[in-house]
Amino acid sequence: MRGWHRTGAIGLVALAAAAGAAADEGKGIRVTLVAQAARSVTPDRAWARVVAQAEDARLEAAARQARRLAERAIATARRTEGVELETEGYQTHDLREAGRRTGYRVRYVLRLEAPGAETLGRVLGELTAAGLRIEGVGFSLAPGTRARVRRELVTEALRRLREESALVCRALGHERYRILRVDLGGAPPPVRPMMMAAAAERAAPLPLVPGTRRIEVRVRGEVLVGADTGTPCRTPGTPR
Repeated sequence: MRGWHRTGAIGLVALAAAAGAAADEGKGIRVTLVAQAARSVTPDRAWARVVAQAEDARLEAAARQARRLAERAIATARRTEGVELETEGYQTHDLREAGRRTGYRVRYVLRLEAPGAETLGRVLGELTAAGLRIEGVGFSLAPGTRARVRRELVTEALRRLREESALVCRALGHERYRILRVDLGGAPPPVRPMMMAAAAERAAPLPLVPGTRRIEVRVRGEVLVGADTGTPCRTPGTPR
């Protein structure tokens, strides 16, 4: 994996800190601070939509040819470690000319997912050489990778919030601060599909470049500066 890349919104997660007595909160100054942490990561999952398609004057012949192509894709996926395949659709269309049916077109629509662009490119090279068509390629982060990066960013953003809180506390001439409330916000990296020509060039492997995705976490904190109890604004050795 060269770095740390489905769709959906991440809601705000409210984390309530111990606020102490209401009377004590009235002795300080409430401020709202925002801190952010971000990182660009390389997607470690890649997917492609491929089509096994055949045309013939006879429906049975078109279906047989398309099935052979689909079976080729299934066999290739099964022998490649980490590659997953699912059938998304099966379609049969009439071919017509001047209002008269001249034949049939049969399509299997398959979705492949692989652990990285290099593996997917190698598989797609084999499939295009066998006659399958590529309809789209995209990249994403594996759920475990995305969760791990987000945990690290949350930790970093909260550390920055504490640093900002202490800085404001010292600048206002107080000795202690207390974080009353923290809201976490962030958005998942978008899944960006790469559209490819239906008749992709038949070469193996196909060069695929996933690029990077930016993941960021924002924290908004409500801080009580000048509380009688709480975190000291200064650590030993911090100048006044």
